[in-house]
Order: sequence, then C-alpha cells, then structure tokens
Amino acid sequence: FVVTESMLTKGSTMIHSDVPSLRELYGKSYDQNNITSAPQPYHSPRSLFLAVINIPFYYAAIVLFSSPVAVTALFVNSILISLISLVVFSFSFKLYGSIKLSFVSGLIFCFCSFIWPYNTSLYPQPLQALLIITPAYLIYRSEHQHSAFICNYTKGEMNINSLSLKNNFVYPILSGTLLGLAVFAHPSSIIAIP
Repeated sequence: FVVTESMLTKGSTMIHSDVPSLRELYGKSYDQNNITSAPQPYHSPRSLFLAVINIPFYYAAIVLFSSPVAVTALFVNSILISLISLVVFSFSFKLYGSIKLSFVSGLIFCFCSFIWPYNTSLYPQPLQALLIITPAYLIYRSEHQHSAFICNYTKGEMNINSLSLKNNFVYPILSGTLLGLAVFAHPSSIIAIP
C-alpha cells in the first residue's frame, strides 16, 4: 500500500518516509523511530503490479472520504479471491458439467484453502494465483472446446483464416499474456510457465 501511496503522492515507486498513511499504519512507533532523522527513500522488494492495481481503489477511497488503507486492504484481495473462485467454478463446470459440484468446488477453494488468510492483506499471492489459474482454464477451454490451441495450428497448414477470432485464437494469446503478467505479480510464477 505504501508503494501505491508513494506513486500517487510523490510520483515515485520508491517508499518515502513522509507519505500520509505511515503514521496511520504504524502509530506512535512511527513517530518515536523517526524523531531523530527521516530515512532515505528506498525501493520495495515487492512487485509493483499489485501497487498499480491498488490505484483505482485508492482514488475511490479519497472520493468517498474514507481511509485509503482500509479500502484497499478490504477490497483489492477480496475481489481477486472472488475472481479466482469464479474461475474455479467455470473450470469445474467445464470439467464436470454440474453446477452444484462447481459451486462446491468454488466454495472449497475460497474458504478451505490457504487463500483465505490473504483476504485482508495486500500480499501478491492472490493476484499470482488468478494469473496462473485463469490461463490454465483458458488453455483447457481452447484445447477441448474450440480446438484453437496453438498445437492444433502447428499440426496442419496455417493460413490467414485459421488466425481469425471466429476460431478463438484469442485464448492462447490471452493465456500467454496472463502468464507473463503473473511473473510481474510474483517472480516465482516463472515456474508455472513451462
């Protein structure tokens, strides 16, 4: 969150010690530690992708006269976890064809997995999970439903008609883009690309 606030108030991706929310986040311990000298700005070891996603929520909090810390902490990862649950529901529905089983699969993923503690934090793992699970679903859908996966095009002769949107060639391109963005969310995502 502090990176997002530094981006918006200071115009820099470095963490500055004088951004407004540091006092709100750390309270009296912040005031006592910074009485002698303010530390120099430094770069965060975390990815900037989640900080960029926080920007609309930060502005929404300011427009609604609410605390940006509370709004971004409550809504960003909650929305990401909800989107993951929706993708798990869709994936399960394509695999099993049962709405009840798909609904239960989405609920089990959402409430019974290790994703639940990330609900009110700004850790990048929910974004990373969304950007890995969604391409897996798109690749499955492309391979089994529309036969637009890139392997199907390399088997035969490629012409300009095979690259049209009518054949849903968009799925492999979108899944590759999302996997590439997953690396920006958290560098350990590079393991999922092969």
